Amino acid sequence: MTADTEARYYSWRDSLGNRGSQVFVPVGFQLTGRPSSDWKLESVVRSGYMWSSQNSGGASSNLARPVDLTLSQRVTYFGINGIQPFAAISVSIPTVSSFAGVNVNNSKSALDSDIVPNPVFGQGLNIGPSIGANIAVNENVTVGWGLGYTSRGSFLQSQVPNFFIRYNPGDVTTANLSAGYRGDALVIKAMLSYSWEQVTTLTNPFGTAPQFRAGDRIMVGVKSGYTFNDRWAASLNLDFTSMGRNQVLSAAPPPPLVTEPANSNSNMVRLTGGVTYSGASYTIGPTLSFLYRDRNGYDSTTFQFLPAKSTWTLGLAGAYDLGNGVKFNASVAHVWINQSVNPDKVVGGVIQVGSGQPAVATNAWIASFGTSFRM
Repeated sequence: MTADTEARYYSWRDSLGNRGSQVFVPVGFQLTGRPSSDWKLESVVRSGYMWSSQNSGGASSNLARPVDLTLSQRVTYFGINGIQPFAAISVSIPTVSSFAGVNVNNSKSALDSDIVPNPVFGQGLNIGPSIGANIAVNENVTVGWGLGYTSRGSFLQSQVPNFFIRYNPGDVTTANLSAGYRGDALVIKAMLSYSWEQVTTLTNPFGTAPQFRAGDRIMVGVKSGYTFNDRWAASLNLDFTSMGRNQVLSAAPPPPLVTEPANSNSNMVRLTGGVTYSGASYTIGPTLSFLYRDRNGYDSTTFQFLPAKSTWTLGLAGAYDLGNGVKFNASVAHVWINQSVNPDKVVGGVIQVGSGQPAVATNAWIASFGTSFRM
């Protein structure tokens, strides 16, 4: 059994005078067992609590609430030589009632999902089963495949005072392939995934109507690590995401949805790396990351527009092992963000006033301290 918790602190200020801070404390428990030599069971429970405050354009907003509860179960079978099939299911359970969630879903108290990797909260019940297998090619090389489906439950949003709509996000299917190599000093793993989404609809007192269908998404990731000796090691990771054209409301139906003439989604590249020095019971080292989003795009997971930007993050991270399964970790980093102009969006031929932003430069600090206990 492993239990872990961490306190993460974010503080930011931009060139327009907007500022804010956020404290997020995730808590997790994992239970791993082998009831027999052929079976492995892994159960995970995760949740947490978040405090967020932001002042933007002279208006302030505050949010304090638990994040959604996530439960997952994975079963792996080892009875086939060289092949390890698995099945898993993950469930995200809302921690607020549907009407309380209205305020959460319309809150502006968090940074965008490119910057603050907090879990999605205030949405409906999400259920995600998946299957796959890992295959050993030889003692150094493995390949794998997986197929998953996420059923995303509906939730309420407020359009104007005393007027609510039910948001029905489209379900998502994802297929992925992976390959890994482990040598004496070099470890490298590559992953390719393809996701496609169903139509998102809105329900109001006048009925249910389609709203949009997000474009198909391709994600490519490469993670690598190299051990120089007993003391020094380095890591380098690359992630690339690209989305196709959305289907949006037609200005002159039918049909209700048409493929947008120009792709409003973006390509995103994230590069992260670091060097680690290991002592008798501790590790410490610098970290560096760079994120580039080439144009403004829509994140259908968090239901917000993400502007074109470049982001640099420089930090220091370390961990200390107390023994008996107890470990502490801490990190601090400074973030520089240059955000391009984000014009107002046009949906169904109508300009969504206020959905865009001017060019902004942001400076932020991120600090965390956590502990884990394993027995």
